[in-house]
Amino acid sequence: MDWSEFRQQVTLAFNEDELHTLCFDLHIDYESLSGNNKNVKVRELIALMRRQNRVPELVSVLNDARPHIAWGSVLETNASPAIGHENMPDVRLVAALALGLVVVAIIVFLFLQTQPTPETAVTELTSATEVPASEPVTAVSTAAPASTNTPLAVGATSPVIAPVEADEYMVLVAQLEPLTANERSVTRFIVDDLKQMLEVAIPFSNLRIREYPEIITTDGQARAVAEEYGAAVIVWGNYDDVVAEVEVQVGSLALFPEMLFDRALLEHTFNIRTQLRNPRQESLSPRLMGIIFVLELAANQSTVMGTAVQAETYAILNRTGKSPSSLIGDSVAVRNYQFADALFSGNLTEAIGHLDEALNLGGGNPILYFMRGGAHSQAADFKNATIDVQTAIRLGPEKWVNPHELLGFIALMQSDPQRALQYFENGVQWQPDQWRSFYNRALVNFLMGNYEQARADMDQAIALNPEVNWPYVFAIQTALRQGRLLEAITLGNVVLEKFPDPVLGNRILKASTNNAFVIGPIISGVTNGLLQQWQQVLRDVESVTAVNDEIPDVYWMQGFAHCNLQDYEAAEASYTRAIELDAGFILPYLGRAAVRLQQGNVEGAEADFQTIENSELRDAFAPFIPLMRARQLTCRNFLTFSQNQ
Repeated sequence: MDWSEFRQQVTLAFNEDELHTLCFDLHIDYESLSGNNKNVKVRELIALMRRQNRVPELVSVLNDARPHIAWGSVLETNASPAIGHENMPDVRLVAALALGLVVVAIIVFLFLQTQPTPETAVTELTSATEVPASEPVTAVSTAAPASTNTPLAVGATSPVIAPVEADEYMVLVAQLEPLTANERSVTRFIVDDLKQMLEVAIPFSNLRIREYPEIITTDGQARAVAEEYGAAVIVWGNYDDVVAEVEVQVGSLALFPEMLFDRALLEHTFNIRTQLRNPRQESLSPRLMGIIFVLELAANQSTVMGTAVQAETYAILNRTGKSPSSLIGDSVAVRNYQFADALFSGNLTEAIGHLDEALNLGGGNPILYFMRGGAHSQAADFKNATIDVQTAIRLGPEKWVNPHELLGFIALMQSDPQRALQYFENGVQWQPDQWRSFYNRALVNFLMGNYEQARADMDQAIALNPEVNWPYVFAIQTALRQGRLLEAITLGNVVLEKFPDPVLGNRILKASTNNAFVIGPIISGVTNGLLQQWQQVLRDVESVTAVNDEIPDVYWMQGFAHCNLQDYEAAEASYTRAIELDAGFILPYLGRAAVRLQQGNVEGAEADFQTIENSELRDAFAPFIPLMRARQLTCRNFLTFSQNQ
């Protein structure tokens, strides 16, 4: 193994207490090693052993402690080649030594002439001498042991940072630079808050917080470190006795291969300087989510989960009494975060005002027009929403799907599914590998009664591994429409296994649409039905019917909930309303027949059975009729029924 691998192995194999013991065995004062964390201490220990030619001794101690690791390979990999008469004649050896002495003399002379400051000595010497990657330079200082107040020179031996999964975003938080002698645990509090918020409290979050053990002092250094580790967001800054000033900026774009916008525009729009006076009561989490959301948006990716995590972040802050970190300045980026703060606090007018100011400061930015269009649509101002989104399309890159999707949903909220279908077709053509493209088109076809087309698109969306339950919910609704009961049951079981949160989808849609968009409560109602939370189903139905009382599937859902609560009269009324709205909807006839039997109305039940027998879907639904007559199939076991019973 090379020196970098050797250092990583030591760091991973031993905790800090065990490192104390190793140092004791080596007669080294652990506290005298530079740095105040394990990564730096290990690096300095190895450097010290190499300077003192004690690496074999270190390897021996490591072998005693962890014999299963091949520590000795570091000696083999980095051994110097033997020099003998057969390898180098004496005259060449003398010449090489002489040349080496001349080089050293020149370096020393230049060093004395330039007299660099202690802070720049390592950088200048490193840049003047080419060092192999396996031979990292370690500065030797005659001063007191350095702390992490000295920024890491990018390109030196890099700290070990645990990687994240392919579908996760890394957020890298550097050590904040203390500007006074009074060092405080500011970084620790920030990292702990972010982990609690974005990894623990929000289980569906795909952000992973990693702590970087060194200080960062410039934008360029921050970007270089982010690129090295693949961090989508990087956090750095400084603090004094009163306040911490923290930079939150766009990091690596490696996870966004379809990025459509220039990095400069993204940084101008969302890099932010923020302030914390009490890191235990203020949170950076909303600032991180602002960057993640816009990166997904600008890369033509689904913003579904980004919106969900962003909405849940603000909800948790509100419940816990914490506040977002304060914003510094009056830039475009500041206005954007003020927009998010107002939006997720429910103040749409104020939110739109902040975007007005952002556009005054940075006109011509298509992302800003898109965001303001979304805010107008939430305020049900569909005219201005359409104008802004169309402007975003004109200014933005070709085949930017998100604005077309938003126009599609605006058309749906205006009860114009045919126009919505035209916008959603663009997504299918431009991004046939994205589940949301097929889901959007399937949703419109379902609402238009094109169930075969809806079924095909929902199946395709499910095959592309959606991160929310939306395609499954409407695949269930489509299956029930077509009498595919067993398939609906199977899909329901998948929802319960993979997406048991009944309100997540609704939260996402509330954060990105307005209350006139009833899809969210429908999704919540179906999921609550699978969970057999019948009272909540009725509340979800009320949310829909308060906006649109002409959706027959919602009344079937309401009747089914009433039936399970054994309120058969109310159930019959709901089923009847569904039939009035769509006489070709067969499932309510089956449900109404069941509750009529429960009320002793055999004649009414038989009339419904006869309608089923005479329908085009007779082959799908008629086999259930004798089971209902025998009371073997009821609303109580309808979602768990199997033909094997």
